[in-house]
Amino acid sequence: MKHATFLLADHPQPILHIDNKGVILYANRKAGLILKFWDRLVGTRLPSEWLEWALDNHLAGHSNERKYMFVNDYVFDLYKVKASDGDGIYLYGHDVTKEESLRAQLGRLEYHDSLTNLTNFLGLKRRLKSCLPPAPQQRILLLLIRLDNLKAINCQYSYYVGDLIVLQAATRLKSVLPASGTLSRMTGNVFAIVCTDIESSSAAKSLAHELVCTLNHPYEIKEQALSVNVNVGGAVSPSDGITQETLMSSAQLALEQAQLHQFKSVVFHDSRLRERFTSRCHMKLNLEKALQENEFSLYYQPRINLKVGRCTGFEALIRWNHPEQGLLLPGEFIPLAEESGLIIDIGDWVLKTACAQLAKWKEKFGSKIEISLNLSPLQLKTPHLIKRLRELHKNNPGCLEGLDLEITESVLLQDLDQVSSVLTDIRRLGASVSIDDFGTGYSSLSYLQHLPADRIKIDRSFVAEIQPQKERNVICDGIISLAKNLGLLVCAEGVQEPGQYEYLKDRGCDEAQGFWFSAAKPSNYWQKEFNI
Repeated sequence: MKHATFLLADHPQPILHIDNKGVILYANRKAGLILKFWDRLVGTRLPSEWLEWALDNHLAGHSNERKYMFVNDYVFDLYKVKASDGDGIYLYGHDVTKEESLRAQLGRLEYHDSLTNLTNFLGLKRRLKSCLPPAPQQRILLLLIRLDNLKAINCQYSYYVGDLIVLQAATRLKSVLPASGTLSRMTGNVFAIVCTDIESSSAAKSLAHELVCTLNHPYEIKEQALSVNVNVGGAVSPSDGITQETLMSSAQLALEQAQLHQFKSVVFHDSRLRERFTSRCHMKLNLEKALQENEFSLYYQPRINLKVGRCTGFEALIRWNHPEQGLLLPGEFIPLAEESGLIIDIGDWVLKTACAQLAKWKEKFGSKIEISLNLSPLQLKTPHLIKRLRELHKNNPGCLEGLDLEITESVLLQDLDQVSSVLTDIRRLGASVSIDDFGTGYSSLSYLQHLPADRIKIDRSFVAEIQPQKERNVICDGIISLAKNLGLLVCAEGVQEPGQYEYLKDRGCDEAQGFWFSAAKPSNYWQKEFNI
């Protein structure tokens, strides 16, 4: 034992040896420094709080378990030992200052964002939990602020530039944060603000719009002025939820609605929003079933050749024969199909069905008939479209001749080179290409000189403006003239009045379609009623 005590005397950690009654049998120098009375430790009993802890654990029989007690900046472990001079208890201490500091840092990282030093998602949840449910007459506001095109900026410029924008955005948000507000970085491109003392709904909306204005100013990064698209979703407790989960769900739903809305960057939750969301979810599920149950059908609207005064083609328009809601138009379900990705499968069905109908009409009426159908932007982004067209062409050479595929002009804003490549492949396989809704989406018309297209379709909004006064018709006149100079066919959509028809015909427009001629009808109607 003497040899052991000699070895332990200068040990860097405090060590005590006590008997079964709590009397100190041995204490090294470090123990004396920690306990402040080293010179008179041996032979005395442990301090009462120590003695209770040591003996209680010893008498309870925890001989193989480690028990801890904190003293100053040290933690002491309790060990029961069997020695030659009888049973005893060793207390061994070690410095936990560094461990405590590290634990504090880890605790902070758990609840804070490393880039902005704001509270993170867990910190946000903890904040909401602490202030919900609200007190009587109290309103608690939760705003979710999304920087929509941050991902695109990361890809185009680098994540470093994206991080600089996030830091600038955080600084701007802090500058307009109310006194009762807490700012968090919820995800990579979403901030959250919790205000515990919002006066009214109008005050909440005013704050949301102020945030949008603050974030919409250009960001000066590396001598470049970069812009960020901002959407805000808001929810107020207690009306939109009194728990952390319900309030966050309400705000998230409002944020998703703001992102879908083309001209509205701020949306607040209400009961109707929840009902619409539930309805959309239900309809998405039904869309999958509709494909399996063959609930879709194609209606055909005639395209009239104004020079000869007869139908030379049709536009195929999809309809959903919903078992509960009846016949649904494309605008009621196509956006959902694009959002869910089902548009690829639905587009396949439309392509296959239209090609089959085209083959039937070619056999009956000759090879001059055409069928046009709309392509989704999502279809153009994937290689699946060209693969599908090649399969159809391989199985039935020539089946794509007379097929016209329409793309909206806004698609060209995404990636003109990639779109041009896809359109070139489409034409090589025998189909033609039309630019739909022309005049509404692109800032420059010069791209038409190099774009592989066969026809442009004047948007119905311009046709609706045709008036007897020719100065009001300058846009239609310009599009017709442009198409002629480029050797493209031009078709006017949405013709509903005889005056529009006569004007377009006199100006040299090649084709037209609209209710003045006929609404879209099922294929069997045209086989019986129309002399193609």
